[in-house]
Amino acid sequence: MGSDERGGTVLSVTLDAHGAVCRLHLAGKLVRTSIAALEAQIDQLGCLAFERVVVDLVGLTGLDAVGANVLHGLQAYVHGRGGTLEVVGRARWLALLPELGVRD
Repeated sequence: MGSDERGGTVLSVTLDAHGAVCRLHLAGKLVRTSIAALEAQIDQLGCLAFERVVVDLVGLTGLDAVGANVLHGLQAYVHGRGGTLEVVGRARWLALLPELGVRD
């Protein structure tokens, strides 16, 4: 989990792997001060065999340019391993990420 300057939790990330599909559930703010929580779970993907990664933004409450860049990096990582990335969630966040082929 990432934390803000006041020590409060900003982002929680859960990784669920079922066969060839991995799902990352994000809750909270994906911002500069919290990206470590997502990066830790991305590191765990390296230990898994997957064909598809689904990033669930339903619980996302904030996103900055650094957080968006981490998602773009995740897309490159997944594609580099021969997989596909799907981003689902709230329309206001999805509108900021058109290059990722996101859907509501």
